[in-house]
Amino acid sequence: MDFSGTKQAILSRTGKILPFLLAALALLLIAVTCYAMFVQLPRMQNELRNFVEYFVSSMAEHQQTSAEMSASYHNTATGTLMSLTSLACLACWLLLIYRLASDARRIGGTRMQANPAQCVLFFLIPIGNMWLPLKALQNINAILSPQHRLTGTILIWTAWTISVPVTLLTLLYTLVQPFVTFVATFSGWQEHQGILTGDIIGQDIYNLFDSIMGPVILYNGTVFILSLLSSVSMVLYLDFRSRRMLELPGSSV
Repeated sequence: MDFSGTKQAILSRTGKILPFLLAALALLLIAVTCYAMFVQLPRMQNELRNFVEYFVSSMAEHQQTSAEMSASYHNTATGTLMSLTSLACLACWLLLIYRLASDARRIGGTRMQANPAQCVLFFLIPIGNMWLPLKALQNINAILSPQHRLTGTILIWTAWTISVPVTLLTLLYTLVQPFVTFVATFSGWQEHQGILTGDIIGQDIYNLFDSIMGPVILYNGTVFILSLLSSVSMVLYLDFRSRRMLELPGSSV
């Protein structure tokens, strides 16, 4: 049995569906993320404020807070949908990378330095996935888009910049900001021990927890959308160039 021919036939058939499926999943992910940022976040902030006010007033009256007041600040259905959609989107994205690398090897031969499996693996290796995929994608772009290499290069570098340094800096900020707020809050309490009121304490506690919840959802959500858009645009462009190359006489052998 010709396994290579069978594999190529499967890649060819799925390759026609994957771009549309990837685009649909990406749009769904963007919609769910926007829902969390602009609908759920204000609700969670309001629930947090109500809980803090209840907590402070109960402590002032030396009462125990009711377990029923411990609101859950996440939506299980939304989180589950986002997780499943993210996994499906990642699977489609990696399958397209595999197909693009396979097409590049068919067209470019030894000019394609890594095999398709290695190109996919590059995205899954911790630490190494910060730069190894960049080299592989540039190699694919050079083979599949020789006449339009600059466009592919711009898309690749844009996707890498947003997905690696910008994402890491945003994550670092969302880790440092709560700590800074925590230190500032308790330093202020120590300086004004004699004039602290329940309202001041409640507002400080709210600001402390909101400084964690708000940036995590808002800033990371924004960077996630930008990373998703740039990465999907990049791989769809390379897929388009691959199809055009394979239409040329003699390119599919």
